[in-house]
Amino acid sequence: MKNILKLFTIFLLTALSSLLIACGGDSNKAESYTITFHANDGSGDVVTQSVVENTETSLRANTFSREGYTFGGWSTTQTGNVEYDDESNYSMMSSDVDLYAVWTLIPEVTVIFHSNDGNELTRSQNIQIGLSANLRTNDFTRIGHTFSGWSTTPTGNVVYADEANYTIGDQDVALYAVWTANTYTISFDANEGTGGQISDLTATFGQPMPAITVQAPTRTGLYFTGYYDAQTGGVIYYNADLTSARDWDKTSNTTLYAQWMELYELGETGPGDGIIFYVSEAGFEVTGYGTAHYLEAAPADIETALAWGGQGATIGGTGQEIGRGRDNTNRILAGVPTAPAALACRNYTGGGLSDWFLPSRDELNQLYLRRTLVGGFSTDWYWSSSEYSSGSAWGQGFSDGYQVDYFAKSYTDRVRAVRAF
Repeated sequence: MKNILKLFTIFLLTALSSLLIACGGDSNKAESYTITFHANDGSGDVVTQSVVENTETSLRANTFSREGYTFGGWSTTQTGNVEYDDESNYSMMSSDVDLYAVWTLIPEVTVIFHSNDGNELTRSQNIQIGLSANLRTNDFTRIGHTFSGWSTTPTGNVVYADEANYTIGDQDVALYAVWTANTYTISFDANEGTGGQISDLTATFGQPMPAITVQAPTRTGLYFTGYYDAQTGGVIYYNADLTSARDWDKTSNTTLYAQWMELYELGETGPGDGIIFYVSEAGFEVTGYGTAHYLEAAPADIETALAWGGQGATIGGTGQEIGRGRDNTNRILAGVPTAPAALACRNYTGGGLSDWFLPSRDELNQLYLRRTLVGGFSTDWYWSSSEYSSGSAWGQGFSDGYQVDYFAKSYTDRVRAVRAF
């Protein structure tokens, strides 16, 4: 009987314990709470993490993203600063928690695009550090050229094509347009002459004219003066000796025409209503003009004797040879714009022409040799445009032809304007 009672007591206690457990009677059981993660302007669905209260756990790894931003960590408010790093330890309290992603804007650097054509035009594009973007579409243009791409130096080769994908570093970048000169077809017309260049040539924009290896065209009774872009007048592209007269500057295929000059004899009246005093059948080179065959003198001296001008100033670069007077005069007036002798010749407009100049030493000597043919000379001294030093220039006496280099530039001497053609 005693054993039966003991067994009954154990059974009753066990049943009562089970009943208490089933009814929630264990007051020491821990609760679980939820952490809700918010993208906070980023991309991705809300995610949660369940954590038992009063325990420490690692926060789940961030899966949100936001274009142009880096993830910095988590805040307990939408506009707060970082309180928890990604996957940092977190001590769970006895309530649910909301955590908000904190985003940091990625800084931008600038790509500067240079037109690289002498005009110094620029464009810009901002790209965030470390990211890739397509370069902006080129909108620069350059006459006679085709855009080829971008270089990292003003004189370099193409490194990036137009709109190429570009990964930026952490520094501003300069890119320079690379240009390819266009080519054009040149045809030739002898313009009533015979011979000369017959086959087409290819000219490159901005470059000297392509070489002509054949003989110049000929025409009975006339001098060939060069190839021009018109049958009369126009712009010269080849000199009479077939050398390049200028760089190619047209943006279309073009026909060039031979042009011709009337033959003159010594003593005849020239195009400027002056007197022809020098003839070269082979032609002579005139600096800044091309090949000429004649020198023409004004029919009379400038009215008053004039100083050379610029006493003590070195002009530099003047020459003494036939063909140098035109350039000498340009140099004198560039250095001393009011130089009397040179300026008087430049201002002379005989025949309605404006290309008169003060003759060089050798041109002046030819004028002396033909002084009777030309007429109107005195027996005084005449200025040349050939400088000797900062204080003196070459002159020539028309009584005996004597040439001297020691005439002070401040002296006043006679002046006769000439031109070459």
